[in-house]
Amino acid sequence: MNTIHVDVVSAEASIFSGEARFVALPGESGELGVYPRHTPLITRVKPGSVRIELADGSEEFVFVAGGIIEVQPDRVTVLSDTAVRGKDLDEERAQASRRSAEEAIKNAKTDLDLASAQALRDALSVDGDFLEQRGLTVDIRRYTVTLDHADYRIAAYFEAGKANVTTADKRTANPGSTALRKRETADTVEAALRFMAQFLADETL
Repeated sequence: MNTIHVDVVSAEASIFSGEARFVALPGESGELGVYPRHTPLITRVKPGSVRIELADGSEEFVFVAGGIIEVQPDRVTVLSDTAVRGKDLDEERAQASRRSAEEAIKNAKTDLDLASAQALRDALSVDGDFLEQRGLTVDIRRYTVTLDHADYRIAAYFEAGKANVTTADKRTANPGSTALRKRETADTVEAALRFMAQFLADETL
């Protein structure tokens, strides 16, 4: 079986090297087809796909960003600044799609956590008179909602759809520091609100 050796080389590496029955690529004046024992020539290659029919009948595709082709009766050499094998390009696309999906999921979770924190802050702020009478203030910083008192702090931190609810004592030997007293994990805003109410009741007993 007559074959011709094909090399496709980028500025960084050899992209393809092997025997082929036929090579088709976007030449300067249109599609150029090369068979074994082709007349020698050198010409420019336009950006596009190099189709290589291998000795076993299968096909290999290499995408080039333009370049030069040199043809000899027994050899074809394609030189391009940038060249990517079709199967590698498919893998890159798959990886890019996966990264985009992961980023979208991450952003969706982030948006949910932020919305949950805001909803909890709004629920805690409904009865302003109750908060004022007990010396409490409600604050929110990104994903953390705090119910603050001079002697203690109750907080809910939202992450990945769950809330980590804690209560801490401010009456410690070190000014500005707190001592963790209780911790619970809530799956919903309503559960986080119940835990905070329970911790508040414990603090006011």
